[in-house]
Amino acid sequence: GVKPMADVKKILEGYRWANEEAERLEKRRARLEKKMGDVAVDAVKGSMEEYPFIERVVKIEGKQAALITELQHQIDQRIEEGLETRKAAEEIIALAEDPRTREILRSRYIDCLCWAAVGQRNNVDPDHARRIIREFINRVS
Repeated sequence: GVKPMADVKKILEGYRWANEEAERLEKRRARLEKKMGDVAVDAVKGSMEEYPFIERVVKIEGKQAALITELQHQIDQRIEEGLETRKAAEEIIALAEDPRTREILRSRYIDCLCWAAVGQRNNVDPDHARRIIREFINRVS
């Protein structure tokens, strides 16, 4: 198999939360970018008093700007991790040879539907949908 059953199920169930987190983090990043626009940042030119006179440009920014930049970097890392989780879940779903199984997996783990809605959307009994997913997870684990 590809991964232990617990890992396969954890990856599939993690898709929803990775997606939720990525969406929320993108909103937070946008708010931080707006705040960054409010932070004063400037640059000055100068050189040493002694020879050789080498002109340098020094960027001046408040401590808040550095903090915002660090937070943006952390958010970007979390978004990247979320994309990896989503990709892993999609790769697992792609292992299903049967299109019905893939749709049942997507309904449950990507669209986050309850079992009754999974069954209704895919014209199967909810217990049968559960069985299809359980058999798939056992097969790929």
